[in-house]
Amino acid sequence: MKRLVLGVSILLAGSPASAQSDIWWLAPPLELAQPFLLFAPELQPALQELKQQPPTPAPVRWVVPKLAPLTASEDARLSFTPSPERRQKLLNAVVVRWRAVNPTAADDFQQVLRRVDLFKVLADDLGKVGLRVNNVADAYAAYWFNAWETVNGVRTPGSRKQAQAVKVQVARAMLASGELGRATEAQKQEMAEELLIQAVTISAANEAVQGDLDAQIALAEAVDADAQQRGLDLSRMRLTDAGFAFPQ
Repeated sequence: MKRLVLGVSILLAGSPASAQSDIWWLAPPLELAQPFLLFAPELQPALQELKQQPPTPAPVRWVVPKLAPLTASEDARLSFTPSPERRQKLLNAVVVRWRAVNPTAADDFQQVLRRVDLFKVLADDLGKVGLRVNNVADAYAAYWFNAWETVNGVRTPGSRKQAQAVKVQVARAMLASGELGRATEAQKQEMAEELLIQAVTISAANEAVQGDLDAQIALAEAVDADAQQRGLDLSRMRLTDAGFAFPQ
């Protein structure tokens, strides 16, 4: 169980995090009550205690950005034709990363790869919600959902409608960045398959730690740290049928 959690932390790596701040009400200053409390000295301790309390959080309004559906040509820009050679090279690199920190975990992963066609299993599983292994946005959506589920302790499987909505959120961000237009087939495949390996590893580890609170916390912290580096504050999101909602 511990080596699975460690394995996840080995695989997880992302880009610099974007900072986000909490939203608080601007509460009326407690000093406004001071003139009245002067006539009741026994209430002074209560005033001091109130001053030391943090402000009351504002009620959160959750908003899902309104995005246009993807066109066929836009979806094609996010797709690639997988190369078996590139895929094997990536899997070999993953094993090397694991082995450098936890040889036993690396051996376990290799045994899994010998028994099953990992990406065929993933293709069948993702296909149930309309996602594909040869699409960068689909792969990121799979990672995003599994990471969010783990950090927030959610055990309810996502629906096809949710998966498709999250894919659109990812795709719109990728297409708007302009970086994808310069990505080669090899780069798109590497990015997508790295994300899919992370997604399936997180999912497997999440199943393994059920019933062990300490391990669940350690796993959630590792996954959350990676997501923060990607600019995802998973604890401040809600999954809806229209995609992830964000507080405003």
